[in-house]
Amino acid sequence: LDRAMGVPPGWGCCVVVLLVGVVPHCGAAHPSSSSRTPENAPPRPRDDAPRTYRALPPGNLIVAYATACNLTNVEAAVRGGVNVLIWFSISLASVGGAPAVTGGPNATCVADVKAALDAAGLDDVAHLISIGGWDAPHPNATVASGAEWWTVFEAWNNGLYDGIDWDLEGNDALDSPYNHLTATTLELVDAMSLAAKTAGAVVSLVPPQSYFDASASSYDDSLTHAYADFKPDFTYRGRNAYAPLVVANASLYDFVDVQFYESWSRAAQAVEQRPRRDAAVYLAQWARRVAAGWLVDFGTDGPLGVAGLRNVSVDPRRLVLGFSRGTPPGDDVGKSVYVAPADVARAWDLLEPNLQPRGVMYWNTQLDRGPCWYPNGTEVVCDFAAGFNAFLRVRAT
Repeated sequence: LDRAMGVPPGWGCCVVVLLVGVVPHCGAAHPSSSSRTPENAPPRPRDDAPRTYRALPPGNLIVAYATACNLTNVEAAVRGGVNVLIWFSISLASVGGAPAVTGGPNATCVADVKAALDAAGLDDVAHLISIGGWDAPHPNATVASGAEWWTVFEAWNNGLYDGIDWDLEGNDALDSPYNHLTATTLELVDAMSLAAKTAGAVVSLVPPQSYFDASASSYDDSLTHAYADFKPDFTYRGRNAYAPLVVANASLYDFVDVQFYESWSRAAQAVEQRPRRDAAVYLAQWARRVAAGWLVDFGTDGPLGVAGLRNVSVDPRRLVLGFSRGTPPGDDVGKSVYVAPADVARAWDLLEPNLQPRGVMYWNTQLDRGPCWYPNGTEVVCDFAAGFNAFLRVRAT
């Protein structure tokens, strides 16, 4: 278990409390929530109530995942600097042969937290809901098309969330069908994202680093690759599996949020494997590479009409860098890389203003102010929201 974060059972992102159950964090990055209870459905509005979506705040972004509905915890994160909350998480499933949104936090609680933040003058925060997570099923494409799924989602959502966050990942079981991010799934994501954007909602992508790999020139849909040059026994890596979405229609995604804390990621390799690289230098060079683009061979029959040798890039104002707390000391120390906010700030300083990303993300609000671990096992106090705000200046201090 816990391939993504390398944490022992019982720790924060290893066990996510979603008020609807306890979900073990087993894989590449984010655990899943697949249970459904009536309280997960947002309250029904008046039939004539307009459905409107709050836009992303202007300027820099500090994005945080919320894995538990706790006003004290979430408000502290928002006051610290967070201006985008991604609540975790739902699935798009078949229930009785019909499309249904399953999982997610208690919707009444989320509505109450949202109202409390607004009343406190923190009404710039965009609230998204994540779709997927590690070990979660991918959206069911047999019961509804992407456009139809957006209609189902809107009816379920009733304006509670301002948009969706695509977090489709792999599965512990190597033979699981969800260890492929298939063309059919990408077509559903593309079509549902188009419907969401047309409706005025926010849409984001959050690929683990290997699923959007600026160091790789090849593509396929498998999520069970290994790196020959780094931890080759770890076989839960992608190979640019998200890249067709960006090549096909980058404008659909308000931000692309790359998880550097994926298990044994290229970022982890850079700062842990000799000769070790300065984390700030690595991040700045990576951001430049993604802005300029890298060539990927999608073969003769790639998904979404993406074929042949294509350039993959993300405009810096749509790019968000994702971080988390690292791995506690033990056999897997360094499995998930921790980069301190001060080092991320140095990366920003190394970049020309036009190449600085839109912002940062961290996993998750429950872990901030708890322990973080450098790759050598040194423990420090996590200071994500305030640490990132110190240089992104989302909120006055």
